[in-house]
Amino acid sequence: MSRPTRPLFAALGLAGTLAAGVAHAQFATFIYQPPAPCAAPTPAQCHDPAYWQTACGQAELPRTRIDAAHVCNVTLQADAGARAAALPSAPVLIPSVTNSAAAVSPAGGTTQARIETRVQPPKSVVGMTTLYFGGTLKSVAAASNVVAGQDVLAVDPNRPADNGLAVASCAEYAREKYWDISLWEDAARLVGEDYRAMYTTAYGNVALRESIGERGRQVLAPRGVDNKIRARDGAIQSPNWDAAAGPKNTFFSTNLAQAAATAFPGAPAGVEQAYGSPLRLKGVVLADAGLPATLAAGRAVRFENFQWHKDMSTALAGTLDEQLYTFDALKATYAGLLQRRVELVEKSRKELVGVYNVEQARAQAECQRAYNIAAHSANPEEAELQADELCEAAYGVRDRALRTALTGVENRLASLDGTLEAALVAARNKGCLNTAAVTACDWSPKLFVESVHGRYVKRREADHQACVVYTGNNFANLVNAVFPGRAAANYTTSTTMVDTYIALRRAQVQAAVAALEGSLQPAAGGDVTRIGNKASDSASLGNADFGAGWSYAYDWRVFGLQNGLCNVNASFAGDLDASARVFGRNQNLLDAHLDADYTRVRAQITVLDQSLVTVNQALAAEQYNLARSSTQRTNDNLTGTRPSAWFSLLGVPVRVSAGMAGTMGVEYAAAVKINRGNVANGCTNISAELDGTFAPYVNVDATADAAADFLVAAFGVKVDLALAHLRLPLGLNVKIASPQGQVNAAQLTVKVLLDAAVRTLDGRLAAFARLGVCPLCTEAQQTIFSWPGFERRFTLFSKTATVSIGNIIPWFRNPVI
Repeated sequence: MSRPTRPLFAALGLAGTLAAGVAHAQFATFIYQPPAPCAAPTPAQCHDPAYWQTACGQAELPRTRIDAAHVCNVTLQADAGARAAALPSAPVLIPSVTNSAAAVSPAGGTTQARIETRVQPPKSVVGMTTLYFGGTLKSVAAASNVVAGQDVLAVDPNRPADNGLAVASCAEYAREKYWDISLWEDAARLVGEDYRAMYTTAYGNVALRESIGERGRQVLAPRGVDNKIRARDGAIQSPNWDAAAGPKNTFFSTNLAQAAATAFPGAPAGVEQAYGSPLRLKGVVLADAGLPATLAAGRAVRFENFQWHKDMSTALAGTLDEQLYTFDALKATYAGLLQRRVELVEKSRKELVGVYNVEQARAQAECQRAYNIAAHSANPEEAELQADELCEAAYGVRDRALRTALTGVENRLASLDGTLEAALVAARNKGCLNTAAVTACDWSPKLFVESVHGRYVKRREADHQACVVYTGNNFANLVNAVFPGRAAANYTTSTTMVDTYIALRRAQVQAAVAALEGSLQPAAGGDVTRIGNKASDSASLGNADFGAGWSYAYDWRVFGLQNGLCNVNASFAGDLDASARVFGRNQNLLDAHLDADYTRVRAQITVLDQSLVTVNQALAAEQYNLARSSTQRTNDNLTGTRPSAWFSLLGVPVRVSAGMAGTMGVEYAAAVKINRGNVANGCTNISAELDGTFAPYVNVDATADAAADFLVAAFGVKVDLALAHLRLPLGLNVKIASPQGQVNAAQLTVKVLLDAAVRTLDGRLAAFARLGVCPLCTEAQQTIFSWPGFERRFTLFSKTATVSIGNIIPWFRNPVI
């Protein structure tokens, strides 16, 4: 008996039969046609970068490297002179290595080259909404994208409609309080990314307020206010130039170890005694015997002001700005190393003090126990001798634990000191440590721009934040404001009046609450429910060629105080994500998170999409010490296969490959000590402390090379582009204690510091081409990517305060700020 055919299989069989029939029919009617052979490139195709990316172009490229008579070698050589004649020329640096099939390899130096302008893709800046300067940077990017006839200044998001001296928002207040700086920024925006032009603008017509350098040097100097910037209403703004002499350049700012210095400021005296002299914690230790004296000679020689900047520009007039900017990059990298060492010393200090406190308490407890037993012994003298031995052994354990911890700290610092010394030796070889003359390491137009920003932009950010805190950015409340003992007044008529309003508003707040200014956080219903601060922001900068992005978040708080001390808790958390882009290829660099409170600590750290750290530790006993930990990853080629892009220089197609290299990592620590005392009596004897640090960092730069695809041409690149240099060090110490056994007498001590160090898309990538063999050659340079840079170290939050909990609890239900 035959088995019936299942419908499904029957259908599949029919489908297979039909498919076979169709395939047979196609085979019968289709005959494979090989692709037509590629024709020799035309002169127009020789000049076209797009052609060399086609299949025919890729097949033709090998021939151009070996055949001097190839049509493209002949065409490019013949056309180069006419194309170059139409371009301006300028002295430029020659790349130290230039790849070429013709073995043309200049060893650096300068040359007179034709400058060819490349129209760069539009630039953009997204994010940075918490910073006034974020608006300034957005306007710089937008201004670089405007076309002829557009109003460049109209793209400034911080620039409100002109209403004279009156002020209608915190952005307008910040702009007009530093009016001279704002006008200089407006004028500098017109010159694009040229630091020399920004400097020239500052030292222009003395009658213009944006000429901050020339006015400060000529007009204001006789009045003794060389460094002052004026508000729109004429009020003089600080800060001043530093009265004390500063280092000749960044390399001379190295803090060397001094045996007499205190290693642990603010720590128990026993720590210093137990450690002896941990020299590296007191400063950098150098093996080169000649370096300390050299650094000391240039440590305090620079008196900076507007006249000094003018003198330095004059002294270095014979040095190419391009050379000066090269040294700027070296100094920025070295400054980053110095800052990293400062943070490492502070984290190490906390670690060592924590070890000391734990071991000291243990040794004291063991000693006390031994002496208590001896006091009740039948033979007190013999028991006391035994107790002395036990006590000595306990302190010996303490000292060995301290030495072990110190060895780890010293090893970490020794490694970093070795890196610093190598950088100093390289700087000395380049002439940067010469104290007898002005060197190219001492000044640049960019240094002038960054100096002005560093002095005034940071101050402007702080004033902008204070305005937001005390006005809520609602200036309607300032029009007819009344304060005790004062008649109603309109505080919007000028920036000076806004300053007055802020001062009066701050004075309204009780002293205890004023100490926590900016730290009382309202809940959705309007009641203040915690002490703390949180914020987040993100940024994305760049264009289609290169870009960088980051996002951060932080949150610290003290909460649970409404119902006494039994439920009190403290916590802190931080996040930093960073990424970069090279020729359209994105790379996630770092994803770091840490949060800790009295009951749990969590850490998740991912570098280059690989998880390096995962911590999720419950703390039932509410007491722990997560020793300072560090993890990092260094990679010389973060992009794997390097992406390429084609450009045209003197009509010669140039293929540039780019990538990124750098180091990413994080350092962190968390420690908790808590004793809630007598819970039945309202935890009146509570003693609690949360001490933590979290410092993720990224240092990634662009790398590039140019391919020599034609026999008649030599190509090279000059790359000095910092893609992403980021640090987000968060430190928090919260202590709560009620030594008098009363809730209202309990003291809250808060020390919190959150800095952000950001250097993103700072520098440029340029291509250099040489056609023919010199002296019968043509040279040219083209900037492929450039960015004026976002290089700032700014304080996101800083607070040090000791307040009575009894004084601040009433403000939880009746907030003033």
